[in-house]
Amino acid sequence: MTGEPSSYEHAASDAEMPRRTVRVDRVDANAVFPWLELFRAIHPALRPSRLAVAFGTLLLIAGVGRVWDLFASPPSYEPLSVAVRAGIYACARGAAMGDPAAALQGLHAAFWEAPISSWRAVPWFTACFVIAALAIYGLGAGLLARLFAGDIAHRAWRIKEAREFLRPRRLALALAPLTGLLIGAALWGILAVAGVLFHIPVFNVIAGALGFLWLALAGVGLVAWVAVMVGLPLLAPATACDGCDAIESAQRAGAYILARPLYGLWLAVLSLVIVVLSAIAFDAVGAAVWHFALSSLSATGGLSDASREACGSFEFLVPATPASAQSLGMTDWVAASLMDFWRTVLRLLVGGAILSTGVSLATRSYLLLRRQCDGQDLSDIWEDASPARARA
Repeated sequence: MTGEPSSYEHAASDAEMPRRTVRVDRVDANAVFPWLELFRAIHPALRPSRLAVAFGTLLLIAGVGRVWDLFASPPSYEPLSVAVRAGIYACARGAAMGDPAAALQGLHAAFWEAPISSWRAVPWFTACFVIAALAIYGLGAGLLARLFAGDIAHRAWRIKEAREFLRPRRLALALAPLTGLLIGAALWGILAVAGVLFHIPVFNVIAGALGFLWLALAGVGLVAWVAVMVGLPLLAPATACDGCDAIESAQRAGAYILARPLYGLWLAVLSLVIVVLSAIAFDAVGAAVWHFALSSLSATGGLSDASREACGSFEFLVPATPASAQSLGMTDWVAASLMDFWRTVLRLLVGGAILSTGVSLATRSYLLLRRQCDGQDLSDIWEDASPARARA
């Protein structure tokens, strides 16, 4: 009579099997904890070519605002710039003191309260500047993301090669950050026009009956705006890594975030912590360089107190303020003005290092999300076929 082996027989057979000893020489930490890839984002971000691209991006954005202020009275860009920088530095100070609530409040002040206040004061400037700034950011971030993707894929792409790849995709990079905003703005406009119906007898009853439609439109518009704010850092990497157009980049970023929301949130929180800590370090270095230079130049009486005041300030985690007017001779005034110019350049270099680090983190976050959702390797980066390969 045959039957299944008893548990005793199983135990006996297991005891007779030889035991094997497995020796573990090392553990691939990146395979076990893939998010450790984010900590490798800082070093590539500080290469001179990446800093030059980030510096040029910020310079163009600031230049647009300065040109507007040349023809506007009172100035519109400077108050917005000061409010945004104050919020960012408040976020950095909150993170440095271990106060998450203060850090989040600083982000809210920089990227929500400041634009809203500017919109209420000067709506035309705010709309034009935000559109121009997002377009410039998209182009600069796309170029940076392509260079960082080349590092991950072990391709030593130069700026010229990255620009050649992005040349036919420039419109996608410029429009991708605006897509969600335009959709939300269009739906807001429809709701604003529909609000007129509530002022007309009989039509207000019809408008009230169609309340479900207004709520649906408001929901779609809100989702579009939230998708842009949450997925904005991933739009440029989607184009740079996978050759997406403006609509497809937004769809990919949104799909990856919705498919792995907790993983995406973890990457976002970790990236924010890294970029804030990096910003604190970069700003500390910039402030130390400035004060060391001024104290050395003043050691022999070369810079008077009035000249130092006219050069402006560079304080740690404090927004820059315009240099105060001083009673100086012509040559002293020119020299102080030139030093103030170099102070601004140093400030932009610090900002460029922060921007470069942020885009480097966003590129790695996009590729990690893509691997989590689609199983693609991090080094799988889209490359256009050469004309010879295309003919073949």
